[in-house]
Amino acid sequence: MAFFVVSEEIVASNERICPKTGSTFKISVVRDDLTLKSGMMFGSLGDCYSLYLKYVTAAGLV
Repeated sequence: MAFFVVSEEIVASNERICPKTGSTFKISVVRDDLTLKSGMMFGSLGDCYSLYLKYVTAAGLV
């Protein structure tokens, strides 16, 4: 059995440590108005894709 201690510094940031590998990774913090949610409706596929592009850009994925 393994125990993991999470420091307050890590909890306060968006950086986490994978308990299996020990690798660090970041959780993207994106404004709520750019986050896609289940049940959202769009006027067109283009509108949906536009919001998706804004989200991935804000998350630092592109």
